[in-house]
Amino acid sequence: MTTTNNQSQVPVTHLSTWKIDPLGSRIEFTARMRLLFVMKVTVGGRLSDVSGTLTVDERDPAHSHVTVTIGTTSLDTKRPARDTHLRSADFFDVARYPSMTFTSQRIEALDQAAGHRDAHHS
Repeated sequence: MTTTNNQSQVPVTHLSTWKIDPLGSRIEFTARMRLLFVMKVTVGGRLSDVSGTLTVDERDPAHSHVTVTIGTTSLDTKRPARDTHLRSADFFDVARYPSMTFTSQRIEALDQAAGHRDAHHS
């Protein structure tokens, strides 16, 4: 976004855009499930095919946005049989949806010390 200063008509840029480095980035996840309806198991995995951009509005961070595209075929839980099932039509259906895209709808300021939304930015 570029705005102009009315006095001098000089463009003033207050947005910074960064590209996500696909070689140095990955999405990691954990999921809890019940095994045989009794024992709780935590499953972890990653998706390594990640790209996207982050645009930060330095004047008003709430106007910032992020877009991330993830290749669903890069799913890896270290269990080939489980990965095949997760890639099937029962879950990600990678044959029809080889990628998924996340686009932010809202960005909020966080109180870094408290680890939650800043009360001053409600």
